[in-house]
Amino acid sequence: MTFISKSSFLYPANDWDDVNAFLTMGKGWAHGLVPYRNLFEQKGPILYLFYMLAYFISNSYFGVYVLECLFFITDLILFYHMGRLFLDDTKSLLFAAITGIVITVSPFFGEGGSAEEFMMPAIIFVLYLGLRLPRREWTVSNWYYFAFGITGTLIFWIKYTAIGAHVGFLLALMIILALQGRMAALGKALLAMLGGTAVVTVPLLVYFALVNGVQPLFHVYFYTNIALYANPASTIVGRFSQAITLFLQTADQTPLLFLLFLGAIFLPIFARPDKNRLFPDNNTIFLYMASLFTLAISTFAGGLELPYYLLIMTPFAAVPLLWVFTRMHTAPNQLQIGFALLAVFCVILGLNTNVRRSRLFPNNPSISLSKKQTEPAQTEFARIIHKVPNATLLNYGTLDMGIYQAADVLPTTYYFEKQNIDDDRLPEMMAVQNALINYKKVDFVVTSVPYGTSMKKANPALTNGNYREVAKRHLMIHEDKVTWRLYQVKK
Repeated sequence: MTFISKSSFLYPANDWDDVNAFLTMGKGWAHGLVPYRNLFEQKGPILYLFYMLAYFISNSYFGVYVLECLFFITDLILFYHMGRLFLDDTKSLLFAAITGIVITVSPFFGEGGSAEEFMMPAIIFVLYLGLRLPRREWTVSNWYYFAFGITGTLIFWIKYTAIGAHVGFLLALMIILALQGRMAALGKALLAMLGGTAVVTVPLLVYFALVNGVQPLFHVYFYTNIALYANPASTIVGRFSQAITLFLQTADQTPLLFLLFLGAIFLPIFARPDKNRLFPDNNTIFLYMASLFTLAISTFAGGLELPYYLLIMTPFAAVPLLWVFTRMHTAPNQLQIGFALLAVFCVILGLNTNVRRSRLFPNNPSISLSKKQTEPAQTEFARIIHKVPNATLLNYGTLDMGIYQAADVLPTTYYFEKQNIDDDRLPEMMAVQNALINYKKVDFVVTSVPYGTSMKKANPALTNGNYREVAKRHLMIHEDKVTWRLYQVKK
């Protein structure tokens, strides 16, 4: 995480808009700005709760980095226990280490701090439980089902489109236990899952009810995502087809991961059933495939093809790796393990390109296209903003650029950023932002436009004489050249 997450201390700033928006929401919530009621952003409340915790750890990206480390450790522990179902201790530890490659690979890992990272342990737990059940004669403690309810509900309130693995698992399990005639066991399992769901959902809804936030929560989190943000196909069959197509096309960006996903799909189908193997019977295959394909459908059915969406699927790419380990008959010695761990670290750095934007490369284009500037734009803009006591700020016409965080300023408007929602679907968003500029309601305005775009074309509201440009920076965000500008109100 130190090398590949832009939230770590090895990076001068995290320029990923999603992370900055989440941190603004979490920080705002810590200061009494209720998500959905006072600030508009459409991810789930549990994610903002995590980012509020990150803010309490450190009023910087370091808090996000700490949480990422804890969640990454949890991922590896769960992979280790998955390995222990079939392997000895040494092989399980090595398997857990190697899975770090598939869950951190670019471009799906993003810049670090995505919603998918915080949902990863829940998906790995589903995989673990699905592989454990047949090895326990389809009988496990109801505490596992209670944990299943908790993890599924956490996903639902972080990003509900990632709930597919839990839904597919639950439907398949109900069919399997019903066909086995174990209705009493099924009933107890469902009650335990419901208990886990209640532990998360009841306090959440009680809180939002107390702050008059239930209606905004449901309107933004569900209606906005379904009706305004997504771009689904017109029919149910079309959505399913579209989802599978997008899943495979997105995975095809990285050949290694694509091959592992093909293995994850076809290995259960063609592997020879054996009680000591990963898929000892048809019920196990059914449970696994239901989780895999339902997650792919729920993740991509919205019709959007953002690379980091695939990250939630990467735990399934670990299954072929686990199968390879079960074919190993000789335990590796200490020298082999040492070289393997070194190789894993090198491969992770080779397959994740973030480190090129770290402090190890001080003249990188994420700081500036000019080699003369080595200070992040966020820091430069913040220093100017701090010259005005109690300054107010608007992130205009674009997603959160990280200036709120750098300047330690809280938003003063509901639409504190421009979401990726077409203006004809939500005209109110830009109407509110334009009104703030036209009536000089904020001290500073920050913008981001494609490099070379004229100001009159990009930001016409800022050319009416109310604001003057006080700073500008040309830089690279992801693979795009952009120009950031800071404007100050004319008194």
